[in-house]
Amino acid sequence: MAAIQKIRSYGPWLIGIIGLALFAFVAGDLFKWVETHANVGRMQVGSVYGEDLSIQDFQEEEQTFTNIVKMQRQLSGQEENISDAEQEGIRSYLWQQHVQNSIIRHEAAKLGLYVTNEEVQNALREGQAGSLRMISMFLTGNAQAPFNLQLLQDFLKNKDKYLQQAAQQGGSEQVEMIQNIDQVWTYTEKQLRQELLTQKYYYFLMQSFASNPTLAKFEFDNNVNLTDALVAALPYSTVADNEVKISDADLQKAYEQYKERFFVPVDTRDVKLIDVTVTASAADRKAITDEVTAAYNDLSAGGDVAAIVNRSKSRVQYTNLPLRRDVFQSVAADVATRLDSVAPGGTIAPYVDAQTNTITTFRLVAKQQLPDSILYRGIVAQAASADESAKRADSIFNALQGGADYKTVAEKYGQKSDSVWLTSQQFETLGMSDDNITFFTALYDIEAGTRRIVKMGEASLVVEVIDKRAYMDKYNVAVVRRTIDFSKETYTTEKNKLNRFLSQNQTVEAIDKNAGKSGYVVNPIYAASGSALLSNLRQQIGGSSVKDLVAWAFDQAEVGQVSTLYEAGAHGDHLLVAMLTGVNKKGYLPWDSPAVKEFLTGVVRQQKKSDIAMNKAKGVKSLDAAQALAGVVTDSVNGNALGQAVMLQGVGTQELLLSAVLAKATKGQFVGPYAGVGAVYFAQILDKRQSEEKFDEKQMMQQLSQQDMQSIIQSNPFSGQVNHLLLSALELKADVVDNRYKF
Repeated sequence: MAAIQKIRSYGPWLIGIIGLALFAFVAGDLFKWVETHANVGRMQVGSVYGEDLSIQDFQEEEQTFTNIVKMQRQLSGQEENISDAEQEGIRSYLWQQHVQNSIIRHEAAKLGLYVTNEEVQNALREGQAGSLRMISMFLTGNAQAPFNLQLLQDFLKNKDKYLQQAAQQGGSEQVEMIQNIDQVWTYTEKQLRQELLTQKYYYFLMQSFASNPTLAKFEFDNNVNLTDALVAALPYSTVADNEVKISDADLQKAYEQYKERFFVPVDTRDVKLIDVTVTASAADRKAITDEVTAAYNDLSAGGDVAAIVNRSKSRVQYTNLPLRRDVFQSVAADVATRLDSVAPGGTIAPYVDAQTNTITTFRLVAKQQLPDSILYRGIVAQAASADESAKRADSIFNALQGGADYKTVAEKYGQKSDSVWLTSQQFETLGMSDDNITFFTALYDIEAGTRRIVKMGEASLVVEVIDKRAYMDKYNVAVVRRTIDFSKETYTTEKNKLNRFLSQNQTVEAIDKNAGKSGYVVNPIYAASGSALLSNLRQQIGGSSVKDLVAWAFDQAEVGQVSTLYEAGAHGDHLLVAMLTGVNKKGYLPWDSPAVKEFLTGVVRQQKKSDIAMNKAKGVKSLDAAQALAGVVTDSVNGNALGQAVMLQGVGTQELLLSAVLAKATKGQFVGPYAGVGAVYFAQILDKRQSEEKFDEKQMMQQLSQQDMQSIIQSNPFSGQVNHLLLSALELKADVVDNRYKF
C-alpha cells in the first residue's frame, strides 16, 4: 500500500512523462509523414487544379514524345539528333499541353462531356484525327484513307510474337523498335482521346455564339460599302524624342490605364547576365586544320578509310555501304553538294564551312548505280549455336535449290513465306550496325531471281531476292569533319579573365559600370518566371548548369547579389554570371518595375508625340495643306471597307480608326486631322461605291458567330491544338503551379 501511495504521489510527474513519450512517438510519425510529403512535393514538376504532375511522369512523357520526333525524322530521312534548344521546346510544349488539357478536362467534366470507346474506334476508322500523325508508321499517304487501322490491329495482336522472334534472332535494334512503336501507340491513343474531348468541348462552345438578322445586315452593309481615298499621314516618328518630356506622374497615369497587362500569376525575377561564348583562337584553328590536312593526305594515299576516319575524330561516322545522296544531305549538306564534283577514288581538299563552323575533307570510295527498292524474302536458320545454324541454313538452301516449295519449308521452321519490299530509306533508318551492313550489302549483291546464305553474327539466313527497282546513284563516302573548336588552354584563358574581372567588380553597380571596358555585355531580363528563364537559357545556351543558375536566382540569392561563375553551353562553350536585381511577387508588377516602366515610357512617348503632331496639324483644311507639312507621306487607299485596317507605307501601323473615318465620310469630302496609332491622318474621299456581293443572311450570321469565337480562340478548334484567350482566362482560376525550373 505504501508503494502504491508513493506511485500515486508521483501521478502528475508520471502523466507528464507518459505524455511526453506519447508526443515523441506521435511526433516521430508526424515528422516522418511531413518529411515524406515534403520529398514528394519536391518531386512535383507542377500542378493544375491541385492535381500534381510528378517529374517522373513528365519525364516519361517527354521521352515518349522525343522518341516520336526521332522516329518521324528517321522515316523522312532527316538527322535523328535533337538539339538542346529543340528538347527544351518539347518540354515547354508538353507542359503547356498538360495545362490546357487539364483545363479542358475540368470544364468538360462540368458539362458532362466524355469520350466513348466507340468514338475512338470511329476516329481510327476515319483516320483524319491530327494526333494519328504521330504514329506515322501506320499512315498510308492516301488522303481518302490516311490511316491503316488493319495494320495497327495486326501489330497490337502480334506484338508479343514479334518481340519473341526478334529476341530469338538477336535483333536488339528490332526489339527496341517494336517496343518504341508500342509506346508511341499508347501515347497516341491517349492524345486521340484528348483531341476528341477537345473537339466536343469546342463544338459545345461554338453553339453558345449566335448572331441575329439585324447584325448580319449591318455587317454586310459595312463590307460592301467601299471607299477610295487619297490619304496623307504625319508619322509620329517625325517628332524627335528630345521634344518629349516624360514625368513619373505621366507613367503612373498610364499605368492605371494599362494595369491589367501587368498581372503576373507567378513570382518572377529581374536578373542581369554576362554570357561569354568561348571560340577557337588562331592557334586552335591552325591545330585542327593541320589534323584534317593530315587525314586528307592519308585518304589521298589510299589508306584504310575506316581507320583514318576513326582516328581523325570525325563527326561523321564511316559506313562501308553505298548510300543515297539524301543521307549526306541530312548529315552534312555541304558534302552532299560536292559528291558529283569528284571522281570515284578521288579526295576533296579540306574546306571550311562557316555556317556549321567545320572543316571537312572526304574521299569518294565508290559510286554505283544501285536499286532503291528490293523485293526479298528470307528464312532464319535458328539453332543453339553458330555451327548448327550454318548447317541448318545449308539444308534449307539445298532443299529450295532442289525445288522444294518455299512456303512449306518456311512453315516447317515456324516462319512466314511473305515477300517484303525494302527501300533504301527504310534500311538507312534501321541503324548501320555491322549485321545490317552485311545484310544490305548481300541484298545489293544477290541477283534478282536467286538466293544466297547470309551469315550475320551467330545466325545464318537464307535470303532470296525476287525483284529490284528504281536504280539510282549511291555513294560510299569517307568523311573527315571536325568542328573548329576551342582548346582547353583557350577556355582556361577566358575563364581566368572573367574571374579576374569579377574579383575586381563585386557589385551590380561596379559590373554595370566596367563591363563594357573589359569587353563584356550585360543583358537585363525583366519579370521572368523560373520556368520561362530556364527555358530561355536552355534554348539559347544549353548545358545542365543553367538549371543551377535559375535555382540560385529563385531559391538562394538576395537582391543585389552576384553569382559565382557558371560553366554552361551545350558544347561547354559558355561562361555565365548572373546578378539578381529584383524580386516580384505574384500579382501586379509595380509601375516602376523595369519591364513595366519601359513599356509605359513607350506608350507615353507615343501619346505625347501624338499631341505634338496634332498641334502641328491644326488649321489644315485641305490635302494640299497637309502635304505641305514636313515629313508627311501620301498614299492611295482603294476599296476600303469598315473594319478593314488601313496601313500606309511610310507609317507601318494598322489603323482601324482611319477605316471608320473613311467609311463615315462622303464623296468629295476632306477629313482630318485624326490621331491614329502611328500618325496623324488626313484624307480626301475620291469615291464611294458598293461591291456586287449578294446578301446571304444565314451565311453572314454563321460567319459572325465563327468570328466571335475566333476572337477568343485565335486558332482552329478542330486542329487538336489550342491557344486562345479563353484558356488564358481559365488558367488564372486553375491554380497552376509551375516548378519546372527546379528540374
